[in-house]
Amino acid sequence: MGLRNPKKKNSRIEFRITSEIKELIERAALLRGLSLSAYAIAALVEHATKLTDRAERIRVSDQDRDVFLAILDKGPNPALKKSFKKYQAQQDNEH
Repeated sequence: MGLRNPKKKNSRIEFRITSEIKELIERAALLRGLSLSAYAIAALVEHATKLTDRAERIRVSDQDRDVFLAILDKGPNPALKKSFKKYQAQQDNEH
């Protein structure tokens, strides 16, 4: 996607903020050694990445859960039953 170092910057985002918020952001940018624009872009990209990554994990987790539950509904297959009996026998021999 080229989020870190885009080749050509051809899009804009504009919004109005209070002078207090601007001063806060400018102080944070200064602490990071970045321009206001660079800091704002980095902060927005970081937040957007975390949010979308989290949303994707939740979506995948829901899909995985559905597949897992469908498999459980089918019950164990013969190979799993055989493996479990073998495991139980090993456990009984150890105790």
